[in-house]
Amino acid sequence: MTKKCIGCGSILQTENENKEGYIKESLYETRFYCERCFKIMHYGECTVIDKKIDIMNFIDSIDKNIPVIYLLDLTCISNITIEPLKKIKNKIYLVLTKRDLLPKSVKDKKLIKYIKEKELKVEDIIIIRSEKMMNIE
Repeated sequence: MTKKCIGCGSILQTENENKEGYIKESLYETRFYCERCFKIMHYGECTVIDKKIDIMNFIDSIDKNIPVIYLLDLTCISNITIEPLKKIKNKIYLVLTKRDLLPKSVKDKKLIKYIKEKELKVEDIIIIRSEKMMNIE
């Protein structure tokens, strides 16, 4: 039976610690978070895992007349995840997810300011917290 991390949704795996969903084999049966989410929640440590996705091909296939809702994992913000936003010509609504995994000391205003410093052309920035159902509607 495959298990998913309740923090990031990745399928838990014990094979490769450099891939998403890694958990030590001895903890697989008793834990519900991957090692990465566990470290974010308990130690404030975050490692970025780059996924190889042909995003440019996908962007080219988007109908130019419809708005785009771009979900961005707050624990994976990097040039690789932000760069595609610069290529999209549609109206963009940026939804920042997994807010509940970041420390409470990181304020939403600071996150929004950081995104705005990237000079992205977005209509709105929405931060959601699934744990407290914040901005889910």
